[in-house]
Amino acid sequence: MLAKRVSELPAEGAWIFEPKWDGFRTLIFRDGDVLDGEIVIAKNQGLDFDALQLSIRSHEIPASVVFFDLLCEGERDPR
Repeated sequence: MLAKRVSELPAEGAWIFEPKWDGFRTLIFRDGDVLDGEIVIAKNQGLDFDALQLSIRSHEIPASVVFFDLLCEGERDPR
């Protein structure tokens, strides 16, 4: 599914919006708990999926993980 960039959200209607992360879906296991997220490469102009595909074969391109459902970690609220 390809997302299209828009400059603003529609003013009318009962819309629900969620960001489109252009990366690889990943599940990360930590001490038995699972975090759901996506591996991405962020650059100044946005997320770079082409660079992410190249990073599979290269250790020179740093990547990040975006977590979807992490509301708290112990007493810490990362929102």
